[in-house]
Amino acid sequence: MSKLVSILREADLNQMSSSDSTASLVKNLETHRNQLLIWCLLISLALIIVIGFGAFGMWHQLVDGSSADQIKAWSGSIGLGVSAFLLEFLRRVWIQWTRTSLVIMLIKDAPIKLATPVVHKLLDKLD
Repeated sequence: MSKLVSILREADLNQMSSSDSTASLVKNLETHRNQLLIWCLLISLALIIVIGFGAFGMWHQLVDGSSADQIKAWSGSIGLGVSAFLLEFLRRVWIQWTRTSLVIMLIKDAPIKLATPVVHKLLDKLD
């Protein structure tokens, strides 16, 4: 279960009527969204470092006069191994970030009686 789901289940939107409880929920969601943004930035930085390291390694092998098979193996391990994993991880974190942003906008802008069915439908989809 994702943290977004646990925050929404903990809030129990059916019982919310005051603006204080809605503000508390929005604050929790914004904290979660900020954490996801930090993860996105860290993953992007790691991806840039891995690609830079791979480019430097291939350049070094070209200068050293390594065989084409070694260069292919090096580029394949960087491109298919680590980079693919980081891109998939970034994609999944980004999806959670956009879902969290959507829920924040929905709760802030829509009346709670209209937002509740949409959030419950999202919760059903995420479970």
